[in-house]
Amino acid sequence: MSLSDIVSVSITAQTRTPTQVGFGTPLIAAYHTVFPERTRIYESVTDMLTDGFASTDPAVLAATAVFAQNPRPEQVIVGRTENDEVKTIKVTPNSSDLRASKAYEVYLDGQLRYFTTDASPTVAEICTGLEAALEPPAWTISTSYTVGKYVTNDATPKKVYRCTTAGTSAGSGGPKGVGSGIVDNTCVWEYVGSDLSVKATDNTTYVTVEGDTVADDFRLYVSDPNILWTNDVTADGSPSGIAADLAAISVENDDWYGLISTNQGKAVVTAAAAYIETLKKIFVIASMDSDIAETGSGDLASALETAGYVRTMVIYHYKANEQYPDAAWVGKCLPKSPGSITWKFKSLAGVDYMTLTATKENNIRGKHCNYYTQIAGLSITQEGWTSGDEWMDITNGSDFICARMQEYIFGALANADKIPFTDKGIAVVEGQVWAVLRLAVKNDILVDDENLTVTVPLADDVPVADRANRLLPDVQFEGRLAGAIHAVTISGVVSP
Repeated sequence: MSLSDIVSVSITAQTRTPTQVGFGTPLIAAYHTVFPERTRIYESVTDMLTDGFASTDPAVLAATAVFAQNPRPEQVIVGRTENDEVKTIKVTPNSSDLRASKAYEVYLDGQLRYFTTDASPTVAEICTGLEAALEPPAWTISTSYTVGKYVTNDATPKKVYRCTTAGTSAGSGGPKGVGSGIVDNTCVWEYVGSDLSVKATDNTTYVTVEGDTVADDFRLYVSDPNILWTNDVTADGSPSGIAADLAAISVENDDWYGLISTNQGKAVVTAAAAYIETLKKIFVIASMDSDIAETGSGDLASALETAGYVRTMVIYHYKANEQYPDAAWVGKCLPKSPGSITWKFKSLAGVDYMTLTATKENNIRGKHCNYYTQIAGLSITQEGWTSGDEWMDITNGSDFICARMQEYIFGALANADKIPFTDKGIAVVEGQVWAVLRLAVKNDILVDDENLTVTVPLADDVPVADRANRLLPDVQFEGRLAGAIHAVTISGVVSP
C-alpha cells in the first residue's frame, strides 16, 4: 500500500493562469556503464568524474548544465538506462535555401567538419560532401586531392586531416601529427582531430549520422540551422525501452521530480512523455528537430501537442545535445520556493540564445513548444508552457498541493492514536486541508479571497458503507490561482 492509497488527492485546473512551484530532485536518465545499479546521487560534477564518467559523457554535460545555474539543485540523481539502439541523427540541406560558395558546417563532438559549395549547389552535392567530411575515407598513395577533402591517417589514435592545398599525395606515409601546413608531396593538410566513432551515410537528400555502438552517444550540431536541418531519429530501445528504464529506476529511487533525458530521439521522447503523464512528475526535453520551427505536423513538438501532455514541455534548440538547455532550465527553476517563479523569462547559464525569424517563432509557439531567444539584450526562455497547452507553473503548483496535502493528512492519521469518525474527527482533516491551502497562499500559488473554500461532510451524512470501511469521502476545496504577469498593455495621455 502506498501513500496515495491512503490519501487520494485530485486537482483540476479550471483556468490557464500560471503559478509556480519547484520541488524535488532532477533525474538525469542516460545510457552508461559507469555503475551497475540503476541510480546514484551526485552533488557535483567532480563526484561524477571521480566515479569514472568522462567529461564529455552526456550525463556529465547535463549535470554540468544543471549545476551551472544560480540557484541550483543541491543534487541530481543519475539513472542508468539500457537503451540498445544507436544514436541516429539526420542532417538535411534546406532545399529552399541553397547557398553558393557557402561552407555547410557541422560540429561533431566539437570538431568542425564542413563542405563548401560551388557556384551552383545542389542538395545531392552537399550530402555527398558532408558524408565525406563526417566519415572521411582513409588516405591513399599517389592520389589527387582537392581543397576541402578529408582523410584519415596516422595511428594511436587515428587522425582526421583536411586538405588546404590541392595536389597529389606521396607514394607512402601521408599526413601525420598535429597542426597545419603538413606537407604530403604536393598536398598540404591541416589536422582536424581524432577520428570519431560515427558512420555517415549519403541518402541523397539527407545524411544519416550513426554511432558505431550504443555507447557512442556523439554530439552534433550545425552552425546555421537555417540552411542545414537536424533531426534526432534515435529509436526507442527494445526490449529495454525508456518507459521500462524509468520504471526500473523508480523502483530503486523514486525521490525525483523533473526528468531530463540525454536520449533526445523522437521515439524515445514520445514514449517517455506518455509514461510521465501517468505520474506526479514532469519531463523537460530539448530537441534539435528543425521541423519544429517549420510548418507541418510531423515533428516532435506537434506529436506531443496532439497527445495533449501537460507534464512534458519541449524547448527547441540547435545545440540540444551539446549545451542541454533542458537541464539548465530544470536546474534554474526547480530550486525555487513554491509560487516564486514562472518558467518564462529565465536566463540560462551556459546556453546560447537562438536568432529566429518571426515566422519560425510563430511556428514554434503554434505547436506549444518553447525556445531560447534574446530580447533587449537579455537571453530568456519563451514561453514556459507544456505540450498540452498548459503553463508548467500550473502543473507544478497542482503537484505541490497534492503532495503536501497527502503528507499533512497522512501525518495527522499516523501521529494520532485515532481520529474518530465524528464531526470532531472530520474537523481535524479539514484543518490539515486548510493548513496546506494557507501554505499555498503564502507561496503565491493561490489567492486568499472568497474563492478559497473547504467543504467536508457531516459524519451522519457519510454513507454507512464508507463509515464501515473507515473512508472519509467528499472532502473538497476550491481556490483561485495567484497567476503571473507575462505581458503588459499600457495606454496613456500626455498634455503640453
